[in-house]
Amino acid sequence: ALGPALRRAAAAPLDPRRSRRVRPEHLAIGCEGVAEAAAVGAPHPKWDERPVLLVVRSPGSDVSAERIRAHLGGLMAKWQIPDDVLFVEEIPHTATGKISKVTLRKMLADQGYVLPDLRAADERRP
Repeated sequence: ALGPALRRAAAAPLDPRRSRRVRPEHLAIGCEGVAEAAAVGAPHPKWDERPVLLVVRSPGSDVSAERIRAHLGGLMAKWQIPDDVLFVEEIPHTATGKISKVTLRKMLADQGYVLPDLRAADERRP
């Protein structure tokens, strides 16, 4: 039998903002129109790396990056929200079915991906 304190803890709703391992990809799937999502780090000169969210839209969905970021903004700290949301046709998986973040990082590097705030800084330079 559970004691009174344990029963209260078990009945309490989970608050993702208080969790130590808040993962944007898990929370993004809760946004209507998102079929699958994966977060990877992109190089950043000040912070070492910042998160980028890659999203596969649900069939017939036209969910926007702004809508996904607004959804995440209500669930996680501002500094945890991905700097960019990119839409892809599919997310690569390993032989065991896990998301292949190595492949995603290589894909971004091969495309010469740069975070939005770094692109804006480059455009302002003479």
